[in-house]
Amino acid sequence: MAYGSETTCDSCGAHNEYGTINVGPPLPSESSTYYFCAICSVSVAIPAAVESRFLLTLDDNQTVKFGNASWYRSELVRIVKQYARTDRPYALVRIPRLDLTCPEHKRPLDLWPDYPSARLLICRECGEQSVLPDGVTWISGSAVAPW
Repeated sequence: MAYGSETTCDSCGAHNEYGTINVGPPLPSESSTYYFCAICSVSVAIPAAVESRFLLTLDDNQTVKFGNASWYRSELVRIVKQYARTDRPYALVRIPRLDLTCPEHKRPLDLWPDYPSARLLICRECGEQSVLPDGVTWISGSAVAPW
């Protein structure tokens, strides 16, 4: 499910649309650490803690999972699987803050500590980080991303 916001930049007055797509490894978790790209608004959810057995059973190739190709999800799985403990499969493993990059813009993802509150985004016209989402203005059931 994708959702988006239409915003107006405080600095230059440009109108921007931000479509938000959430991506992450398919893992059960009580809480997650969220990251986002301030340019395109893609967000990533990584479990804060998960049992090793769930990490160990993740398929390394996530490109055909969930009905859409996702090399980026495969990359995220590779990153979180390094925290698995083969000697203690039922141990709860904490996943630290990660240095993730946007699959589209290759910039470091920002931490989103107060998810799902509004966050500063970068205006595509002037480059200022001053655009605040006005809230969800449209929802789409099908979102296609190249990553």
